Amino acid sequence: MDGGLYVRSVGGSPIFVLVYVDDLVIAGTDENIELVLQELRAKFEIKDLGPVTDLLHMDVSYVLGQALWISQETASISC
Repeated sequence: MDGGLYVRSVGGSPIFVLVYVDDLVIAGTDENIELVLQELRAKFEIKDLGPVTDLLHMDVSYVLGQALWISQETASISC
């Protein structure tokens, strides 16, 4: 299966689930993220790695509710 982006709405708030191979990134409100995690735990053994800091060799940083930065600075330096 190739990667995909799935969107679901709960209580009018969207939840985004990005899937790539055996990795997931879940974005949404804290409550909705926990809801998705509970549903996944009921069917699968999962490991929650916490907030995203690295995704597909890209550095991810953010200020909650304000800004998101994605860069490949680390990859460029290590070449």
